[in-house]
Amino acid sequence: MKMKKIFLLLVSLLFLSCSQNTEDINFIKSPSWLQGSWRENITGAELIITKGDISYNGYSFGKESQKSNFKNLNKVQVITDNSTSYIFDYYGVNGGVPLRFIFINKNNKQLESKGHIPGLYTKK
Repeated sequence: MKMKKIFLLLVSLLFLSCSQNTEDINFIKSPSWLQGSWRENITGAELIITKGDISYNGYSFGKESQKSNFKNLNKVQVITDNSTSYIFDYYGVNGGVPLRFIFINKNNKQLESKGHIPGLYTKK
């Protein structure tokens, strides 16, 4: 009986840990013009921006910040949010140097990133 309870507990934990939806991530609150799949023109790097997350070549900043044991230290400070630019700092560790993300809306199909993950991206 004890083994059965342990097995059910493990199965429950596995189910709960795999059930996170990427739409539940609230790492950022990106503007609609920024959301979508982008490809860097020279390197071919893939940038996917959803309403609440940024994924660069498969690395999700939102998922990684949620994994941290210091969730209250993973802070985003928005500097600019308008129709032509979205700029924010991400403080992954309290007191640490932030990662600055600078996204410039060149037009509906081109995005320039001048901060962390720089490049000129084209919407897919």
